[in-house]
Amino acid sequence: MKNKSILIIMFISIIVFFSITFIFTGEKGTNYDQNIVNWVYDISTTTIVKIMNVISLIGASEVILFITLVIAALFVLKK
Repeated sequence: MKNKSILIIMFISIIVFFSITFIFTGEKGTNYDQNIVNWVYDISTTTIVKIMNVISLIGASEVILFITLVIAALFVLKK
């Protein structure tokens, strides 16, 4: 019975996480990243701009969502 409650909590958490992620992945979420990239581009060299583009890609909500799902799957399999 204990495992059933853990699975219910996990599925509810995943649904809430997806909901919050999709709220911020719309046009507003990408505009924040683009504004930062534009600011860095205006004041920086091309090397720094390339580094910031990679950091922005890693910090994108889609990548974070994927990493979170992988970690959650590892925890479920480990348990």
